[in-house]
Amino acid sequence: MNRFQSPTQNFGLILTGTSAIFNLYLLTIGTLILGFSTYIALETLGGTERSIVQWTGEGFLWIVVLFFMSLFILFIPTDLLKPKFDLTIGDFGHLVGYIVFTIANSIFFLLLSRFINPNNNDYLSEVANLFEAVSFSGLIVIPISLFLLFQFKKNIKYFERYYFYLLFFVWTISSQLFL
Repeated sequence: MNRFQSPTQNFGLILTGTSAIFNLYLLTIGTLILGFSTYIALETLGGTERSIVQWTGEGFLWIVVLFFMSLFILFIPTDLLKPKFDLTIGDFGHLVGYIVFTIANSIFFLLLSRFINPNNNDYLSEVANLFEAVSFSGLIVIPISLFLLFQFKKNIKYFERYYFYLLFFVWTISSQLFL
């Protein structure tokens, strides 16, 4: 019996990348919320046209709230979870594990953002839109990127230790397409 026929080893392969993908998701959403906090700061200080901020006190309040929310989310992967900042796509089982958990994680947070979407608060509505953008990116772009990394791993062997950071960059940039 090979390792793909054994149910315990096959299930173990699928769960190999759960912490790395979850860390990527949290780092991406934390980065986007930090960027949104910066945008609110620019809007409050008059750097851009006001579209969300009604008055300066409200803007400063939401700058602080969003800033600390992003810091909390950004410190979850490094302090509370086991820091696993590497992706090892050794074989097809690892690839399937990463893709399955990415899709499951994205669907969970997409459903969560749909249920928590407040209609009366523009700031929290925008944060829910950020969660949706990261989830849609995790459903579409990240599995394709993982598959491309798997297919071309022999050609880009030098960048193998940077897969985590490359995927983080792709996830952050591709989330901007869904906003």
